[in-house]
Amino acid sequence: MSIDKIFPHSNGAAGTQRSARPAAPATDQKTGLAKAPASGLPSAADAVRISSTAKEMLQAVQGSADDETFDRAKVESIRCEIAEGRFPIDEDRLAQKFRELEEQLGDLG
Repeated sequence: MSIDKIFPHSNGAAGTQRSARPAAPATDQKTGLAKAPASGLPSAADAVRISSTAKEMLQAVQGSADDETFDRAKVESIRCEIAEGRFPIDEDRLAQKFRELEEQLGDLG
């Protein structure tokens, strides 16, 4: 059987067959992410939609930042102690918190 019978539009030459699939978008070599279209104009793929759950979470976080229990002076004090190397770190407590976090995240995947 000749290739002309299998691929009648190929003229028998290898590599002349065209795919019906669109070409994959170009990717950035450093990040591996798809590059923006050369036209620079936004496309339908550029649209961002925020779910109602995400909006509720954002409102909750913004509300907690304004909470009276948040002590900005204490946070700034701790930040300075860390920068100056004077903040004591309890390695055992830190390790325990990481274990707890990993256990919680283990259920995700």
